[in-house]
Amino acid sequence: MAASAPAPAVPADRRIKAVLLGNAGVGKTALLIRRDSGRWDADATVTIGVDFMTTHVQIAREAAGGGGGGGGGASDEFAVTAWDTSGQERFHTVAHTAIRGAHVVLLCYAHDDPESFEAVPTWLKAVRERVHSQDQAPVIMLICTKADLEACDTPVSRDEARRLAEKEGIRFLATSARSGANVDQAFVSSAEEAVRIRRDRTRTATREMDQGAGVVVVGDAAGEKRAPARKRGMC
Repeated sequence: MAASAPAPAVPADRRIKAVLLGNAGVGKTALLIRRDSGRWDADATVTIGVDFMTTHVQIAREAAGGGGGGGGGASDEFAVTAWDTSGQERFHTVAHTAIRGAHVVLLCYAHDDPESFEAVPTWLKAVRERVHSQDQAPVIMLICTKADLEACDTPVSRDEARRLAEKEGIRFLATSARSGANVDQAFVSSAEEAVRIRRDRTRTATREMDQGAGVVVVGDAAGEKRAPARKRGMC
């Protein structure tokens, strides 16, 4: 995959690490090319080890948890660095290492490849084994690639995939790099969810720090104000 143009510098709190996992040949690179250039590349080369692409997404401030009244539909730009990992077994160690620090994991299987779907629980286990606390848990989305191949000989049941996603508590989305269906949505909606979770965790941590410092938080999350807690006088 050709490298993307250098991305403009963005603040650390507007950077998102996304990792694409799944068996070799499911179409992870094709998804990234479609997202990056808007084109379908039938001859996308097999990823060796790991490749990278940075894409930018606009996230509405309400969706990002930054709504505070008067936003007027304003949005912020976030840089999503996508790690395109190899599904070949000899590169699994590299793929597993890439999981650490991820905000988003797009776990891919191909609609016409039942073996890739059967491998989903193994990949999911690898993700969860590398998350040491709930605060570090990434947004995980189960991605069906090549969803346009409805007439293939061995299709994976869409209903079965949805049941698996529901059982595992993750989201599901069917995509097609060939037609472009839901490719942008996969990146944007997962990034939105990651940003919302990050903002929620920051608010929670701030509240806990304020409580520890004897600060009273007045108002709602959008327009909260802080005031020192009153000290009780002696009778």
